Amino acid sequence: MVCLMLFTCQKEEEPFHEQQVSLDIETVKQAFNKQFNKKAFSSITNDPLWENVLSYRKDNINYLEVPFRSLDQFDLELSTSISMDRLLASIGKDGNLSLNIVHYFTQDVNRHLPDFTQLNYTNPSELNGFVTLYDMDKRLISVNRYNNGKLSKGTYDIIKKKDKNNIDNLRVDEGCEMVEETIQTIGCWFWLYESGQVEIISCETVGYETISYEVCDGGDGGGGTTVVTQNTQLTPCDKVKSLNINAAFKAKIDYLSTKTGLQQETGFSQNVGGNYSALTTTSNGHSLRIPITNSTIGFTHTHIDNYEDGVDENGDPLETRPIKMFSPNDIKTFLSMVNNAKNNNIPIADVYASMVSSSGNYMLKFTGDKNSINTSLNISELNNKYRKYFNRYSSKERAFLNFVKNEISNAGISLFKIKSNGVIKEKKLKNNSTQTESNTCQ
Repeated sequence: MVCLMLFTCQKEEEPFHEQQVSLDIETVKQAFNKQFNKKAFSSITNDPLWENVLSYRKDNINYLEVPFRSLDQFDLELSTSISMDRLLASIGKDGNLSLNIVHYFTQDVNRHLPDFTQLNYTNPSELNGFVTLYDMDKRLISVNRYNNGKLSKGTYDIIKKKDKNNIDNLRVDEGCEMVEETIQTIGCWFWLYESGQVEIISCETVGYETISYEVCDGGDGGGGTTVVTQNTQLTPCDKVKSLNINAAFKAKIDYLSTKTGLQQETGFSQNVGGNYSALTTTSNGHSLRIPITNSTIGFTHTHIDNYEDGVDENGDPLETRPIKMFSPNDIKTFLSMVNNAKNNNIPIADVYASMVSSSGNYMLKFTGDKNSINTSLNISELNNKYRKYFNRYSSKERAFLNFVKNEISNAGISLFKIKSNGVIKEKKLKNNSTQTESNTCQ
């Protein structure tokens, strides 16, 4: 999910009258520098863009909102949702200055794009999402949900991570939904000239913060309860379900499903910003080069159908039969991505490997000990053992799970099958590894 901090410097209709606002920007700057807790707001690495102040007046209170990042730094076409932070300064009749950080999370922007020139804390402007208000030490003050600009009438209970087990006591099962937001922290390298000019060289993601919204108000602005948990960990099933309903990911899977008849693999890698990169082939098309950068979180690729590959000594056609299951090299790449995520402060729960084939789609998630990730795999040796398991077992799922169990120490790998109807099942061994069992992700 792309983290965007948006701004506007336009003056529009009422109540946007800059001349009515008596807030002094220099006073706000001084107060911000004194009060802002940078350690608490680790995802905000930029200074406020003071030249892009949005000023307005509402109910005899003067407001200033100052963005931390500009819209033109992000590609809206690649975003299904938008996260943004602004400094919110206000001053009432008593003349006392109040500073807060307001966080906007807008969902499904491809269908419900709010008017960012009008969006502010007092005017949600057709916002479909959440508005969260913090003090300058990141203590939560309030969280409101809006449905197309309409404030939900539901109540809001805040459950801290240590109280996660109490969520079931508050949850309304009927009509609930889980909304997850991942906020990126972006760091930039730049040249600073003697003249004071700054030239940015490059920017990349250096960290994350995950917020989960458990929404139980039916999504129509009616009554109910919304539970917001910060930095909670969703189950692997939750993560697999969330990824498979993501429009961009689903589009890649649909595309790859048309490529299984080729005589070479096709695939994409994904980074934390939600961007995909096409992978190039190696080994005569039987494998893919999958580069891992400090922002890589996963890859999806095809395992191709059987195909004729020459003739034997009698002139009869020879058939190559690729195994439609994750290979030892796929496993090594996946575990390397898990280790890379750990080293770059990326949530390991977000890392995945996906395989598309004509006989079924599968996904790997890591459920082991992040301090014992096994990336020292001898692929040549494992390939020989791997084939023996698939010759021994008629079920490719049982062959794969037994191979992982017996041949890869500290694997920490969970296997999920994604059916064509969207049902997701976790595959496990049972009865001393002689059978597999399926647990449907609810």
